[in-house]
Amino acid sequence: MTHVKQEPTKIDEVGDVTRVRLLPKKLLAEDLVDRVGGDLIALAGKKQKIAVDCSAVEWMSSRMLGHWLDANKKKGCRVVFYGICDAIFEVFVISKLDKQLTCRKTEGEALAALT
Repeated sequence: MTHVKQEPTKIDEVGDVTRVRLLPKKLLAEDLVDRVGGDLIALAGKKQKIAVDCSAVEWMSSRMLGHWLDANKKKGCRVVFYGICDAIFEVFVISKLDKQLTCRKTEGEALAALT
């Protein structure tokens, strides 16, 4: 039996916004976190508007948050995260990350925030 490895993200364009869908339920393994985070940071260096769909993610490491902050700091790029589960968003509020990252509930709200 062959095992086909699924890509951890799906990237497409919605108008002038690049949409990144995070596919894993858990972003905990260091190699996976670094791959997804590195890809997001690289994308933020090339694109002006990115909407990150976090609706599939139930758990993630603090290392992933660091990558999100790094992507958010890229000059000339606006990043909006959406679909964040309540448990993860609670961590954002406690750590005041909700003040550093632009977060919205839905894709529509995220796309509107980037116009």
